Amino acid sequence: MVQFGIIIKSSKGEIISIDTCEPGKPTCTTTIEDDVASYVWILCYGNRIYPGHVNIGASLSYNNELKCKNGEGIISGFMSHMLVNGGKEEIVAKSCEKYSNSCNLKCEKDCKKGINLILCQSIELK
Repeated sequence: MVQFGIIIKSSKGEIISIDTCEPGKPTCTTTIEDDVASYVWILCYGNRIYPGHVNIGASLSYNNELKCKNGEGIISGFMSHMLVNGGKEEIVAKSCEKYSNSCNLKCEKDCKKGINLILCQSIELK
């Protein structure tokens, strides 16, 4: 049974999509496309959802906020994007605050695609 998983697709050396697998399903699949490499990474556990399972939030946006479900908090995560500054490309990244419910990183210059990922788990938020 899938506990959590992620699907990343790339083309010509660039990530073009990122998606998550549905917990509780026996499989996690993606489609095959010409000139696109697909990577599926999953954590499986027996035939039921483990009570402390982890949910994944992911996106490829550079102005984005990712949120955990109600009653969950971030146990790990990061937000990042590439920007152009004076003709040079720079990567801006930050870690998400542990146990918070959401994480965001706003673009303030000429930004390109970002990669954002959070892992959420049921916790008591303080």
